[in-house]
Amino acid sequence: NKKTAGLQGSDLVIVAARPSMGKTTFAMNLCENAAMQQEKPVLIFSLEMPAEQLMMRMLASLSRVDQTKIRTGQLDD
Repeated sequence: NKKTAGLQGSDLVIVAARPSMGKTTFAMNLCENAAMQQEKPVLIFSLEMPAEQLMMRMLASLSRVDQTKIRTGQLDD
């Protein structure tokens, strides 16, 4: 936020880079911050990843649980 003055209401943010450079992780972190810290609605659109996989990544991030454990059902209390 210090370098960009934060996201503005009319902003359209496009994240582009070479494959496997962390675009999705970066974009998901932006969206998570906007939704959870600033209570703003967000929309995530990806041509590369299905909605279920995006949801799984967000669930893992918010719960601080490895997404492999969620996917394989190896969860502990």
